[in-house]
Amino acid sequence: MKTRALEKYTVRDVLEYRGHPQLQHTVGERDTVEDALELMYAHDVVSLPVLGGSNSDDQAFVDIVSVYDLRDYITNSQGLEEEVDFQMLSGRASSKPTVLEDTVAQVVRSRKHASQE
Repeated sequence: MKTRALEKYTVRDVLEYRGHPQLQHTVGERDTVEDALELMYAHDVVSLPVLGGSNSDDQAFVDIVSVYDLRDYITNSQGLEEEVDFQMLSGRASSKPTVLEDTVAQVVRSRKHASQE
């Protein structure tokens, strides 16, 4: 059976086989929801590591954000319905900040808060 053959391999085995790939696509905590979505779309990925730190040389892993996290955050955000209604009726975006301008850190915090409830 194939599953028995796979049981003897670990993630480390796969990484060693692939040559320890580097993270090519990441987002920072201060990047926006829109930045994350654009990066995911451009590189055909559904999740990205989130890095944080005071400068670009000292970036530490914070979390992973997925397209599903972003979807949930957008659809559950306050004011989204009013913005969509405004755009549908007027044919233009309002001048108010939208959920797409929120940071990736806000998405991560909202997901952690939801999992604690």
